[in-house]
Amino acid sequence: MAIVKQRHTIWLCLFLIVVLSNIAIYQLALIEVNANTQAVVIGSLIDLMIVAPLLWMAYRKSFTLKKAILLIALGAIIARITIPAPYLAPYQAITWVGLGMEAVLFLMELLLIIVLLFYLPKIIQATKRSSSPLLFAFVEESERHVKKQPIIQMICYEGLMFYYAIMGWKRAPALRTVTIHQKTSYLAMMIMLIHGIVLESIGFHWLLHEKSAVLAYVLLFVNIYGVIFIVAHIQAIRTEGITVQNRTLYMSLGLMQRVAIPLANIQALQEDVPEGKLAKDIANFAVLDFEPRAPQAIIHVKEPVIVYTMYGRKKKYKKIAFRCDDYASVKTWIETSQI
Repeated sequence: MAIVKQRHTIWLCLFLIVVLSNIAIYQLALIEVNANTQAVVIGSLIDLMIVAPLLWMAYRKSFTLKKAILLIALGAIIARITIPAPYLAPYQAITWVGLGMEAVLFLMELLLIIVLLFYLPKIIQATKRSSSPLLFAFVEESERHVKKQPIIQMICYEGLMFYYAIMGWKRAPALRTVTIHQKTSYLAMMIMLIHGIVLESIGFHWLLHEKSAVLAYVLLFVNIYGVIFIVAHIQAIRTEGITVQNRTLYMSLGLMQRVAIPLANIQALQEDVPEGKLAKDIANFAVLDFEPRAPQAIIHVKEPVIVYTMYGRKKKYKKIAFRCDDYASVKTWIETSQI
């Protein structure tokens, strides 16, 4: 395992070395115009548009044609920004090919967004009729009507975030929903974090505005987005939690992560959870608290289940740890399913 992690880190280091060294060559004026200059430029184009994408995909362990095209196009953009125009002039066509590929991908993603907007009324109606929790139903219906794509998952995630931030105040926990926050200080921690972000935004915006108005407004936008996210996350934590519908145990940790576990897939419920940090192969659905506490139990499943995190990212687990406000009810649901 240590060797695998070491190799994983090596790919990232090589990627950073390739990209940063090629940027430094031109930005720090480490080369002079001479007969060998064009050879250096060709080497940089190969590094940024071929070598760097391969290293990044090796680091992410994901080799797909779409990702390769996107990374090549990004390398072309970096090359156009980094390499001075006189050096790059003989190879403008190569970078334009990369930018053209990026434009095609952008148009394809735009088409998917238009399709999503076309089906949005149907998706909303289907979500309202679904017996699954909102956090699950909206994404499921979106993927059913529109081809499953990362851009669709991101839009769905952003839509849920703004919905909970604006309309979450009107929602209440559904029937047969066990909350996960009432016996903790989690909401107080989140409110303190919002106060900190607001004060930091005011102070840094005032200081930065005189030196760089653009940077000041970028930071302000990021902080506003952060506050909206935290407000939405608080509402999702407050209204969602753990519930059973359609012979499935639904668990969510606000907007951060969610999982649907078929009751028939549950193998055992481990209640003797040791204190301390959980192993990396355990998904943790216990909210933070001022006093660190171990989860109440760990669910062991027969077949790995997919835990979805922010923006549609996912990972498979066979152990799910949780802490909730009514453990007896959740235990009854699980034990009844195993009879």
